[in-house]
Amino acid sequence: MKESTRHVRMRGLNILALTFSGLLALASGCRDTSINPSVDNVMLNVKASRSSLEKTDATLGISSVKVLLKRIRFGAAVSDDSVDVQSGIVAVPLDLNGGMTMVGVSRVRAGVYDRVKFQLHKPEDTEPIPDPEFREGESGNLRFSVIVRGTYGGVPFVYRSRVNAEQEQRLRTPVTIGEGGMTSVTLLVDPVEWFLSGGLALDPALLSNSSAIDESIRTSFGEVFRDDNRDGRPD
Repeated sequence: MKESTRHVRMRGLNILALTFSGLLALASGCRDTSINPSVDNVMLNVKASRSSLEKTDATLGISSVKVLLKRIRFGAAVSDDSVDVQSGIVAVPLDLNGGMTMVGVSRVRAGVYDRVKFQLHKPEDTEPIPDPEFREGESGNLRFSVIVRGTYGGVPFVYRSRVNAEQEQRLRTPVTIGEGGMTSVTLLVDPVEWFLSGGLALDPALLSNSSAIDESIRTSFGEVFRDDNRDGRPD
């Protein structure tokens, strides 16, 4: 009788263990994997616009451009929610030969997104940054978000901007991001336009031109679109 009772108890424990295991498997199978995809599924690129590259001015020549961006996000189409693509600060050198610069690759939950948000960022005094050129000396006024090198009238210049601005650009058409595969999005920027007014070049060395140049920088981040083949044109 005692032996029989022991077998009954053991059988009961086994049934309980199997039932618990089954519940775990069921919970695992029902988990919403779209919330935390297991692999990177979205890429954001920045490219100097074709129209910018085709603009010519005998007075102005630009040899290099780099900008400091912070907290790059995708905005959901049906709510005010957003998800980070690049949460920290990233220094973005623009390819003035027509190529593009990848600024973020991340895991983004499945959904439909219609905006790209980011901050054109002037670093804080104690904030670590990936490129020391954006900070000079100890003065809080010597922090920069944009650095441009070039020539004006044959004379070399370095233009440093302190623009600190939130940006929100709507995608040409909303992008659906799924769990599998990689979705690539390209953001165009027009750096030549920063130094033009009415088609004429502004001298970056003149302080009187700084306000106009900085305002152009604020508004120069333009079209953003799906670009899975990364050719700089909307898919």
